[in-house]
Amino acid sequence: MIFCFGMMLYAENPISKHDKGIDIPISGACPIDTTRRRSPELIPMRAVCYTEVPIVVISFVRNIGEVEIELFNYSSGEFVSDIVSSKDGGIMIPFSGTVGHYRILFTTDNGRDYIGEFDIE
Repeated sequence: MIFCFGMMLYAENPISKHDKGIDIPISGACPIDTTRRRSPELIPMRAVCYTEVPIVVISFVRNIGEVEIELFNYSSGEFVSDIVSSKDGGIMIPFSGTVGHYRILFTTDNGRDYIGEFDIE
């Protein structure tokens, strides 16, 4: 189940003010052509994991269309997946919060991948 930020205006915010969250570094997949010099890529989303109420909050910096999001825990095998519209501005993805090493994968309409990894101890 994924919640849109718009719902947060009318529902209680599940994030505790004591839970500082884990910033998830996100990078683009390596381009095939690495011979050309390129300026640093602007990553179109930001993600933070909160562990008290286990959710990943994703904010889209700009509209990149439909995005498939996959959250995978390498340790437990947990897998959460959904397709969202980035035009909504952001979403919250609930998950189990089980201890382990996680990967979050964003795939855009045009096949561009963005990947982040984080640990919950």
